[in-house]
Amino acid sequence: MLHRCLFSKGRVEILKVHAKDVKMDETVDLDAIASNIERMKNNLNATVLLCFGASALCFLLVYLVRQPAVNLVFMVLAMLSSNCAACLMWNQYCPSLRDTGMVSGATGFLDFASYMAAAISSKLFANAVGSIGWGNLILVWTGLMCVGVAVALARPKNKNKGEKYEIVRYCKKN
Repeated sequence: MLHRCLFSKGRVEILKVHAKDVKMDETVDLDAIASNIERMKNNLNATVLLCFGASALCFLLVYLVRQPAVNLVFMVLAMLSSNCAACLMWNQYCPSLRDTGMVSGATGFLDFASYMAAAISSKLFANAVGSIGWGNLILVWTGLMCVGVAVALARPKNKNKGEKYEIVRYCKKN
């Protein structure tokens, strides 16, 4: 039998499982990471805003910092942050269509659109590097992340101060 259990109760245990999978150093404080996740109070809007903002900042730092190793770190952080924002937006938008019966259709269309955009962007960005240069392309990516920040800021809020979502998992009852 399945019942609802809050994701946050087992967050540290889940982090431990993933830490083993990626062979994370044992000195990493998983309790601190779990408490930082909890600070967002399951507010997806704030988290999306934070992710887009972090990505924009990291892309800007890629442009400003000339040290190759540091550039690589900022590029990876920028990509991780933008992908995090995209995943959170999918998790917020698609389930909101459950009353319309269009969750599967919307999810399928967005999945198709993301693959098409990936295919097009490979050619588009390769051509952009040739015509505007790598530095200006980084500025374009920074601008795209700033658009994400603007959209996250402009999104209408729920009447319940901050649109909080309960993150739930369905677990087997022992």
